[in-house]
Amino acid sequence: MCRCANDPTAFSGDSNINEFCNRRICTSAHFHINIMADKKYKWYKIAEHLSEIDFSSNHIAVAEVNGKKICLGKYNDSLFAFAYKCPHAGGLLAHGHIDPIGNVVCPMHRYKFNISNGRNSSGEGYFLKHWPVEQREDGIFVAQDEGGLFGWLS
Repeated sequence: MCRCANDPTAFSGDSNINEFCNRRICTSAHFHINIMADKKYKWYKIAEHLSEIDFSSNHIAVAEVNGKKICLGKYNDSLFAFAYKCPHAGGLLAHGHIDPIGNVVCPMHRYKFNISNGRNSSGEGYFLKHWPVEQREDGIFVAQDEGGLFGWLS
């Protein structure tokens, strides 16, 4: 069940904006479309323990997954993985920061992205690529899409 079903404040209030939650798109009318049910991931171990990850004072670290740089963010005792570069102008998000409400803020133009779902929360219409992260007994793992276009088509 999505967050919006239990939390009416989960929406921005703008009926023209789709809100993302878990594996569904939620519209302001609370109509759900399951778009990623068959999405497949390949998991990559990035560290044995959280203490091995070198987080800066901005709570963002850089890691390499499958030969590509990504960012890891810590917010409210949770880990999040997101793109290394801002989708707007390529600013290095590792040099940005995470604001008090959980947005990654790009250091170049201050565009903001929700750390958990990639939605552009400052209104410019961009989307930040993000991936699932799991903290397991045997290490820290980040998933990346398997397959073709955005991991949905093979």
